[in-house]
Amino acid sequence: MLTKNVTRIMHDVMANDRTQLHVRAGLRSALGIALPLGAGLAMHQVALSVIVAVGALVSGMAGLTGTTRQRLRTMLSAAAWMGAAAFIGGVAAHELVLSTAVVFLSAFLAGLMIAVSPQAAQLGLLTTVVLVIFTAFPSSVSASADRMLLVALGGLLQAALMLGFGRLVRGNAEVQGAQRAYAAMAEFARRRSRTADLQAGQALSLAEARLRDSFHRWPSWEQSYLLLDSVERIRGELSALVLLSRSARGGVATGTTEDRALWEKIFSVIAGALDARGSAILSTTDMAGAGKEWRSLCAQLQQRAGDRPGLWQSARQHWSKIMDELGHIGEQLAQPPRSGVAAPMPGQRPSVESLVRNMGQTAWANLTFRSAAFQHALRLAVTLAVAVALYRVMALPRGYWVPLTALVILKPDFFTTVVRGAARMGGTVIGVVLASALIAVPDPAGWFRIVLVVVFGAAIYTILNVNYAVFSVFITAEVVVLLSFFEHVPAAVALQDRLLDTLIGSALAVTAFAVWPAGEKKSPSRAVADLIDAEVRYWEFMVSNAPARSLSAASTLFYRQQIRLARTTATASIERARAGSASSAVDWQQAAQLLMAVRRLHEGLVSLEAAMIQESLGGALGEQDWQRYGQWFQSLASNLAMTAAAVGNSDGTPPMDESFQNAVALQCYDAPTVSGSAETIMNKVAVRLGRNVATILRMLPLTNPPRGAA
Repeated sequence: MLTKNVTRIMHDVMANDRTQLHVRAGLRSALGIALPLGAGLAMHQVALSVIVAVGALVSGMAGLTGTTRQRLRTMLSAAAWMGAAAFIGGVAAHELVLSTAVVFLSAFLAGLMIAVSPQAAQLGLLTTVVLVIFTAFPSSVSASADRMLLVALGGLLQAALMLGFGRLVRGNAEVQGAQRAYAAMAEFARRRSRTADLQAGQALSLAEARLRDSFHRWPSWEQSYLLLDSVERIRGELSALVLLSRSARGGVATGTTEDRALWEKIFSVIAGALDARGSAILSTTDMAGAGKEWRSLCAQLQQRAGDRPGLWQSARQHWSKIMDELGHIGEQLAQPPRSGVAAPMPGQRPSVESLVRNMGQTAWANLTFRSAAFQHALRLAVTLAVAVALYRVMALPRGYWVPLTALVILKPDFFTTVVRGAARMGGTVIGVVLASALIAVPDPAGWFRIVLVVVFGAAIYTILNVNYAVFSVFITAEVVVLLSFFEHVPAAVALQDRLLDTLIGSALAVTAFAVWPAGEKKSPSRAVADLIDAEVRYWEFMVSNAPARSLSAASTLFYRQQIRLARTTATASIERARAGSASSAVDWQQAAQLLMAVRRLHEGLVSLEAAMIQESLGGALGEQDWQRYGQWFQSLASNLAMTAAAVGNSDGTPPMDESFQNAVALQCYDAPTVSGSAETIMNKVAVRLGRNVATILRMLPLTNPPRGAA
């Protein structure tokens, strides 16, 4: 067992994800560090320029991915909070108790932010990094205020460079997200596997999230969202076609040779059309070439529907809807840019106020020992407080490396903490030795060290999410070079100090988890099942209260808080299992697929709540309309509750066979329609929720998976 774990640790230390390379962003962010240093050398103000460079170094990590709006918001927030941390750290550094207390509070908030979002977690981590650094350098109130402004200036410089370079680059994250969504949907049409289905859903979720939180104007924000909404509708109809193609009567496995050829032709044409439309988003790709194939397939389906009704009649209906949507997409792409198009729900751009409110509500929901994020926050805060007190009492030279090491290593699960500790130790040794050797080169003016700052800085940002061990090499080397501008100690002494501090910090992090292990360890499938149960309770509460006009945002707050807590628990359970503590790799992978599908379901439920409150206040729906929608939503909620029971089974076997599962999933596409002025939003939400529940059903484990399923 020990040999197996050591092998797994070494494998994870060496693992890399080349899709996370950010070469262009790396060069841009490295420039943001080098500019203030160059100006400082030219004006003989090196010490001040290093403080600006520290702000730029840390802030640059917040601006690598996401839409321009997301990156700008995160970078500006980082600049403000890092400035405040520099001020508080400098003032608090005079007193051991005060400096320990502020680090404890900052670390606790940073740990709790894991439950909120990756951006919030990153912001909390970066702010705590700056606080730890400046608690090692006591200063007066006025000097601390100067440091605050200089650190914030470094963050603002990075934000300005991000905006400036962004204008020079053709395309953006929003357009790329839309193109990837179309490409993923085309791949789903070709492969029809569960993995391809999941990847299509992930691409679509990412594209929608980017579009909602962006400055996007291509060609108008509303039109862009309509294109994504169309491909979402295609996904629903395409999924229904895939289920029909697996039917026991005329499907791919049981049909004639002609049947199988026709199914393959249908999916091939759909995939080609999706590819063409995805390519046309930023170009003038000719999309008229598939017209003959479409007409030929329409004729064949018409004939099959007449000769053998039932399955082929249903297939023809879904095919027709897909063709209508593809035609609608072509019309949208062919039109000149225009604005004022009514976007379907949920397409509202989130305001800063709503984002802050949601963050606060999520954090509040996790202020309980039942939350994995809360336990991690306390563990992290106590560990960093001990680390600060330890290095201050022991008077360790450059001792702030002890809490810094513990901060970046300590993670919510033990295995990742050990992997990070091993990677950090190896990377620090190599980085310190490399940087110490290079700064020993005679460089009276300091320009060679600026070149090193650019090289190491570009490497930091380029491989930030590729491999942590390599990242540790370059971040250590970068910090050593930056400190060399005002440190005047032999390289061998600095090397010894940093290695000792890193060893102590790593030992503290691992010891903290050994002494204070994670609390209740639910299996990923059980945790996701609990999340689905929470969504069902939220849904049933809305359905039962909306007709009586008693539904409000305040009345659903309790249920949404429970969902936030359950989602945090499920995410932590999956991450813990992914890191190596699960008995079955299939368990966490399957749970991760379901978690993504449930996230999309929740977006639909939030839209349903808004629509129900709007209709309740307006009173446009009649009693019979409420009854029809209520029956539909209740049936979907019942299907969802059935999936929770299936997911939560200890042996992973669903209480239904494949044919019944497919039949229930197909029913989820038959949303009711109500005519009148109030029907538009409710119908759209009803259709979206039906698709969401069908997707979750398709993600359930099968005792006999169909051919091609993954």
